[in-house]
Amino acid sequence: MRITRREQMGRQKLEAFRGHVERHKRRAVNAAMRIVGNQQDALELSQEAFAKAFFAFDRYDSAKGAFYTWFYRILANTCTTFLRRKARAKKRMGARVPLDGVATTCPSDPSQIAERDESKRALWAAITRLAPQHREIITLRHFDELSYQEIADVLGCPLGTVMSRLFEARRRLRKELGGTQDE
Repeated sequence: MRITRREQMGRQKLEAFRGHVERHKRRAVNAAMRIVGNQQDALELSQEAFAKAFFAFDRYDSAKGAFYTWFYRILANTCTTFLRRKARAKKRMGARVPLDGVATTCPSDPSQIAERDESKRALWAAITRLAPQHREIITLRHFDELSYQEIADVLGCPLGTVMSRLFEARRRLRKELGGTQDE
């Protein structure tokens, strides 16, 4: 049985995409977790984003940037859409959405464990109260550890805009954590 050129190209595309998924799946789930604040939702949303990326893979141009930068935009949009739908449903239902805990590794001192876990919970609670655009830029810089230029590429905005958005997001996060605005 002879494989056609089209089938061969399809297999090459699948293998190339599979390599990207393997390289970035953990990072994608972590990024989604930081955006939506729920591990199960993050797993589902990252899978959904990879599916969307697969069908759009022909439009990915490696000369214009790294795969993850291109993929992150798809992931962020998927998460943002999910959060909007969830907010609308919450508004209709008038219900409170619980904040899921964050998995941690354990130091040996129980008091350190309790203090660290409380700090993480407070930080995550504050981050989830931020507007999605502030949550996103905090996540890109401080959790994904992207440079300002990489963030500008991901968000498709000028470097100065990244800097001002990050400044504002940090200010709002400090406020959420109980600090003063002028710190």
